[in-house]
Parts: sequence; structure tokens; C-alpha cells
Amino acid sequence: DLVVHRILFGEADDRDQLDLVAADCSEQERISAKAEGSVVLLKKLRYMQVVHEKEPRRQYQAVITRVKNFGFFFEVLEFMHESFMHISEIGTDFYVFEEAKVALRGRHEGKSYKAGDKIMVMMKEVDFITLESDWHMVSETKKQNTRKKRYK
Repeated sequence: DLVVHRILFGEADDRDQLDLVAADCSEQERISAKAEGSVVLLKKLRYMQVVHEKEPRRQYQAVITRVKNFGFFFEVLEFMHESFMHISEIGTDFYVFEEAKVALRGRHEGKSYKAGDKIMVMMKEVDFITLESDWHMVSETKKQNTRKKRYK
């Protein structure tokens, strides 16, 4: 801002330096944004750890955000925190990646997971070294048919 102000009001004619100053400012802004993101992530993880210590069996609603052939990314709504679940941790079925639908589908049970699906997860642990959190799926209970049978 100072360099532009000087150029506009004729105090100095550093137009040659303007590109260098702009590039340096942009680089410093990127470094600052990355540092801010790291601090926010660390604070979220610390808060999540405190909540987990108080209620270790607490379940959280999450939304799948991206599906890959090796698992899916999901966002825990309460913390606005994105994490990853490997395909081997999803369940007992063998999951196959359907590229056309961008979904994981169980070969035997037929359950599928795609972006936008809501799931329930429970926290395993928080790793402050890698700045990641580990989760596992809460097994879905099959809804029983509550309609009354009609007898003829």
C-alpha cells in the first residue's frame, strides 16, 4: 500500500520495484494464511481431545465430502473438521470403487457411500504430531419393520 501511495502521489517513482514488492507481499500473505490454518487446526484438535476425554463414546454426525478408491473424506459437522476414513475401516463388507458414480459399494451387502451421504462416527484418537484425528464408523442398526401385520 505504501509503495502504491507513493507512486500515485508522486513522492517516488518506484514502478520498477512494484512487481518485486507485489510478489513479496503475495508470498508473505500465503505464508501467513498457511500459519493461520495450522493454528486453527491445532486449536480444533485440542478442543476435540478435551471433548473426547470427557465423553469417549460420543457419536458425531458427519457428511462425506469426497470419495476415492481407497476410502472417503468426511466432515464432522459439530467441529467443522475434515478427516479421512480408509476403505478397510468402513465395515466388514468388501467395498469396490465405482468410478462412474464416484461411490464405494459393498460387494456383498450392497451398501454404498457417496459424497453428501450422512454417516455417524466416533473418535478413536487425536494425533498432535501429524495433526490428524482417527475415527471409526458407528455400525448402523437395521431398522425393523414396525408396521403391524394384517391378518386375513
